[in-house]
Amino acid sequence: GVPAGRKSLAAIELGMGSTHPSPTPQGAPADVSDPDPLSFADPQSRPTVAMGSQLRLRFEQEAKLLKKSVVQVARWDKRIQARENEIKNLETLLEAEADMKKAAEDKSAELSQELENMRALFSDLQISNDRLS
Repeated sequence: GVPAGRKSLAAIELGMGSTHPSPTPQGAPADVSDPDPLSFADPQSRPTVAMGSQLRLRFEQEAKLLKKSVVQVARWDKRIQARENEIKNLETLLEAEADMKKAAEDKSAELSQELENMRALFSDLQISNDRLS
């Protein structure tokens, strides 16, 4: 039987605590008013097995959910990596554009200087040509 003052494994697993100080002796029919009709049941009886398979089912469902979550997080991680690469590429393009702009500005300044030099030369040539005529 079950020791006095202790609940059976089935009662504990089902979360149905008996309000009686000691459970009904094993094999005795449960009282109609007994809130824990399984308190006399053998620990290896069907309710325990059913509870075990229920727990296994729940565990398997939790495991499936966990796997789905892991897959989802991996997917998010891939997206984040892709975005980070995209940002790096855009930053590289921006730097290249800035370098090209600087090079164009430098070339423009160089050409402006050459133009000024040519104007000065042309002006000098006109003056010497005027003197000759």
